[in-house]
Amino acid sequence: MIYMTSPPPRDQVEAEGHQHSTDSAFADFVLGCQDGLVNVLGIILGMAAATRDVRLILVASIAALGAESISMGAVGYTSTMARRRLYLSVADRESKELKERVAFFRSQSSISMVLRMQLTSRCCDR
Repeated sequence: MIYMTSPPPRDQVEAEGHQHSTDSAFADFVLGCQDGLVNVLGIILGMAAATRDVRLILVASIAALGAESISMGAVGYTSTMARRRLYLSVADRESKELKERVAFFRSQSSISMVLRMQLTSRCCDR
C-alpha cells in the first residue's frame, strides 16, 4: 500500500544528523530531456527514412514527444515513491532495532542489579 504523505522536513532530517541524497528536480529534468531526445530523434530519423511527407513526420514527432513526457513522468513518480518506501522501511527497521537494544540493556541492567544485591547480601551475611 502506498501512502501519499510527504517526507519529514529537510531541517528536521538535518537536525537529527542524517545524511541523505538530495536529488534535484533539475537533474531529473536533464536526464528526462536526454532520454526523450534520443527516443524522439530516433523516431524522426526512422520516419524521415520511410517517407518524405513532412506533416507525417511532424505528427509522429509530436506523438512521440507526448508519449515520452507521460513515460518520464510515470518513471519519475514511481522512482520517487520507491525511494520513499525504502527510506521509511529503513527508518522503521532502525527504530525497532533501537527499541530492542534499549529493552535488552534495561533488562541486563536490572539483572545485574539483582545479582549485585544478592552478592551484597551474601557478603554481608557472613
